Amino acid sequence: MKYEVITSPFYCTALQIAFIKGQIVEIKNTKRAGELVDAGLLAVVDKKKSTRKKKVNKDV
Repeated sequence: MKYEVITSPFYCTALQIAFIKGQIVEIKNTKRAGELVDAGLLAVVDKKKSTRKKKVNKDV
């Protein structure tokens, strides 16, 4: 799942990764990611739904 870092830079010892404010990161460890979201350090990035555009035949 993808998350955005919303606080000042910090280092997570459990994940062994440094986070920089504004960075988008993908974290597989959902338990640790949930703890970081609850602490206000990360925010979930919403998934964009793909939209299909209907093709219009202009040769009428």
